[in-house]
Amino acid sequence: MEKKRILVFGGCISRDIFNYPNSFELSGYFARSSLASVYSGGEIIDNYSHRLESSFQRRSLENDLKRNFRERIKHDDYDILLMDLINMRFDLFVLEDGCVLTLSNEAKKSGVNKELKGRRIKSKSQEYQDIWRGAFLQFINELDSSVGSERVRVTEAYLASCDEDGNMLNSSTPVSEENFFLAKQYRYIESVLGESALIKLDDSMFVADPNHRWGVAPFHYKEGYYLGLVEALKGMNTATSG
Repeated sequence: MEKKRILVFGGCISRDIFNYPNSFELSGYFARSSLASVYSGGEIIDNYSHRLESSFQRRSLENDLKRNFRERIKHDDYDILLMDLINMRFDLFVLEDGCVLTLSNEAKKSGVNKELKGRRIKSKSQEYQDIWRGAFLQFINELDSSVGSERVRVTEAYLASCDEDGNMLNSSTPVSEENFFLAKQYRYIESVLGESALIKLDDSMFVADPNHRWGVAPFHYKEGYYLGLVEALKGMNTATSG
């Protein structure tokens, strides 16, 4: 049986399904980036990613600054474009020329936001949402003019408020506020692409794992979430996988 090829744009809640038994092939992974930066303005000269320690960090920042995802999606070497919205927790940084970058931990560590003149746009603000939704429409238009937007699948994930033992998680912003914002974006995606583009798992899946390999966080779930996502993807057909 031929494996489904998956291109990931998002975070570990999508990428980590490959740590569990599956019948997929990872076609590519774009992390620590938002559509709001990838589709806002031109390329930002990368004088910064080389300052970061790991190849993953360097690649993530380089991809965001150079907007590499825009060209990558035009390659017909994936069956499913799996996305999540976890990276919407990062603020944006708008340069004087209008170019936007995702203010990820990697971006801040590189010093790009201190050396370039610009302003910060807070995540969950109306301005952020407006930029992101405009970028999302541009993303879909570019997909439809190349390989087709029917390949997009978005996992409708929400932040966990506690771990499996019932211990409440520390969060700078109330989880209910974060999840309200996420829900609005999912409904927007649904209005553009239809309900079939969203992968909806049971709310019981959104529980933090106190022993997660990346540490405790509201988006580091118990393995049931990842196994559930694997099963959901197995049953999905796209224009290329049929």
